Amino acid sequence: MDVLSYFDDLSFVSAHTAYACDAVVDHQLGGLWVINFLYSGAIEFGRDEQPLTRLEAPAIYWTLAPQPHWRYWSIGDAPWIHSWVAFSGARCDRLIAGGLMPELPCPAVRLLQKQPAADLFDRFARLVVHGNPARPRRMRIAA
Repeated sequence: MDVLSYFDDLSFVSAHTAYACDAVVDHQLGGLWVINFLYSGAIEFGRDEQPLTRLEAPAIYWTLAPQPHWRYWSIGDAPWIHSWVAFSGARCDRLIAGGLMPELPCPAVRLLQKQPAADLFDRFARLVVHGNPARPRRMRIAA
């Protein structure tokens, strides 16, 4: 098997950093798998009817498809800064089944420092948004 073809069934859909986010997420994510990085601020975060958890930056939290109803928004008056990488494809199911992102009551990990996660998410955003269309598979695994 060609090493690059291993990722053919994984597609990055979007990646972005929102520097003044005031979004309120209160819905299912339509088949997307999303890994989020909270740069600054604090959010309330949860799924389905479970109690919300306060999550403070820096932290990584994930919202996995297909079923849960996700709820998260900023706590306080200041906008929050966060990045996300959204992807889809059959490879997602296999990676998750293999333990990539464990099933947790609150699927989040608090980080002691912003780096290197901030650089990694910035790199994802650049590669997804400005990736080389002639070599999409290479872009996918370079991140």
